[in-house]
Amino acid sequence: MTNRKFVVVTAALPYSNNVPHIGHMVGSHLPADVFARYQRFKGNFVVFVGGTDEHGTPIEVEAIKNNLTPDKLTDFYYGIHKKIYEWFDISYDNFSRTSKSKIHYEVTKRIFLRMYQSGVIIEKEDELPFDPKNNRFLPDRYVTGKCPYCGYEKAKGDQCENCGRLLDPKDLIDPKNAITGDPVILKKTRHLYFDLRKITEKLREWIEKKVNEFSNLTYSMSVSMLNAGLRERSITRDIKWGVPVPYQELWRITLDKIFNKIDFSSKEKMIYTLIESLKELGLVVEPEEEANLRSIVERNWPKIDKILEEFNHFDVYKDKVFYVWFDAPIGYLSFTIELLKDNFTIEELEEDISNVKILSLGENSAEIEIGEIKFRVTFKDSLESLEIIDIDPPYYFKYYKKIIKALLNAKQKRIAKNNINWRKFWTEGEIYHFIGKDNIPFHTLFWPGIIMSSNLYEKEDNIFDRPLTLPKNVFGYAYLTYEGSKISKSQRWGVFCDSLIDSEIHPDYWRFYLAYLIPENKDTSFLWDEFVQIINRVLVDSIGNLTHRILKFAWSNYKKLDGKADTQVIAIAKDYYKSVCNLIENGKISSGLKKIFEMSDKGNVLFQENKPWEDPKNKKPFIKGMLIYLITMYSLLSFYIPFHSMEFFRFLGIRLTREEELEKILEKPDEYNFEIKEEPKPLFKKLDVELISKIREIVTKPKY
Repeated sequence: MTNRKFVVVTAALPYSNNVPHIGHMVGSHLPADVFARYQRFKGNFVVFVGGTDEHGTPIEVEAIKNNLTPDKLTDFYYGIHKKIYEWFDISYDNFSRTSKSKIHYEVTKRIFLRMYQSGVIIEKEDELPFDPKNNRFLPDRYVTGKCPYCGYEKAKGDQCENCGRLLDPKDLIDPKNAITGDPVILKKTRHLYFDLRKITEKLREWIEKKVNEFSNLTYSMSVSMLNAGLRERSITRDIKWGVPVPYQELWRITLDKIFNKIDFSSKEKMIYTLIESLKELGLVVEPEEEANLRSIVERNWPKIDKILEEFNHFDVYKDKVFYVWFDAPIGYLSFTIELLKDNFTIEELEEDISNVKILSLGENSAEIEIGEIKFRVTFKDSLESLEIIDIDPPYYFKYYKKIIKALLNAKQKRIAKNNINWRKFWTEGEIYHFIGKDNIPFHTLFWPGIIMSSNLYEKEDNIFDRPLTLPKNVFGYAYLTYEGSKISKSQRWGVFCDSLIDSEIHPDYWRFYLAYLIPENKDTSFLWDEFVQIINRVLVDSIGNLTHRILKFAWSNYKKLDGKADTQVIAIAKDYYKSVCNLIENGKISSGLKKIFEMSDKGNVLFQENKPWEDPKNKKPFIKGMLIYLITMYSLLSFYIPFHSMEFFRFLGIRLTREEELEKILEKPDEYNFEIKEEPKPLFKKLDVELISKIREIVTKPKY
């Protein structure tokens, strides 16, 4: 396949102080997984990344509550999250952590310094909410009060979840400490701010071009925020748990900017011009700092180097870190770099390669098998290293490091140069974000603003040697409720994923119903009665029934299906395939599944109308056509219910992994023969009331 695209798929990073519930699954992880599987089937280079968001005061506070360090707390919750997503068969290529990745710290620092160079970072002294009892500043989300825009009584200090407005804690009416309920105290502190006003027009121009790509929900929320006016947003915090502010590098860059403006002819002129130059950059110089500078100058004059070494305007940031909402979206980029670095050394690759089989190894290519997947790798073999040029299939990058390690061992090389690196994805590819609607403004304004601002600084470094790509699309979804009311862990109202693992219902059943519920434009609600109805009526009675009827009829009458196939049936299958793909391409994951419902119902109608049981001998072309119809339907269902789709293909002894294989069957069906390998058994079983009653008691009680 030519014209393969490079595609990055991301799901919102879950905060690592809690366990996910079905609302989180529906809002990002599941739709992102369906989309990633779809893009892989299209034959594109696909990287699906996610991870836990592990920094910030909420983590510190939760750790204190549990008598743990933030490090131990995030270790605990990361393990829970990872286990849940693996159980759900969410096919992450890299599910990482913001607090454990050295690459993430470095990339966050580099992005910030590039933004500072481009002139969008300013400094302000502000009064921020402070908890005198615990001697700590409160994060925005730990301040609650009345929203000044919509009147919602429980708005948080960073955003009102009712109207979606981005807020500042000082905006709230009657603000209180969300932990203790006490009125907040405002205390002066200095912070760095991302001045979104400086790139508002660039953001507006970009968003307006997305009018036909963004969903109505995503576009309307983004435009509304723009029209309300963007302002500077604080990107640093007075805590220790997070990515440290690179205050020394910041000072070196600042000196480079202002050095030629400083008059070193006298002590007074130096002090005055240095302070004025700092102010011109949008930095705050307090009287105490001026006094400190004067003292340093008096003590060291005329040793200019000594003065500029001892004085650092940014010393106040020694114990500050970046705001969690600044470093979190950068995780999408850093997690991709983790997975697909420019170079790998054999020493750093800790992957277990015991399940990796090298089937063939030539001078410039190799065939490698991992489980049921076979890869063909193309490379250049030099004296000291390998240079990876291509890999087919162009996905399953979670195995990539294993493949590289196996090749380095086999070739007795130490270094692998990687041409399929992160730059291909983040400078030439398409980026897709899947999020809940409360995260829309952060992904359509704040995060693109970060990328734009980094790109404004055109000087290359050893990481960023070309502009980063802006998101191709941001799929924002409305909320999922539980039995019509908001999901609440404290009130044990909802379905909680840590308990879900202990249910006796297969993950595919949950994936099927939750995908049906994905709220594309308005809120939807998990209803137990509907869950049973959708599984029993649609998955079992429609899809399962059609599948078993066709397979059983073919097994009983033909075993092998060769010769001609009914072209009318195949034409209908093609139309459904095109419709479902178009819906998924546009982030309409639930609508895509509902179109498959329709396809299944249509298949049952076709079977009934054609009555093959009356004349099995002459209905072989029809049954072959219907089998190809099923192959098409299960190719689509493999994005939603991967395990049971694989079971279907096992009945036929085939494995379709990409669209071009399906297209060949659909275009020249008469050339393909199919054989039912074993007596078919029903793929799906109905849910009974007793089981649901039992499961309901388990999954509505979070363990942690």
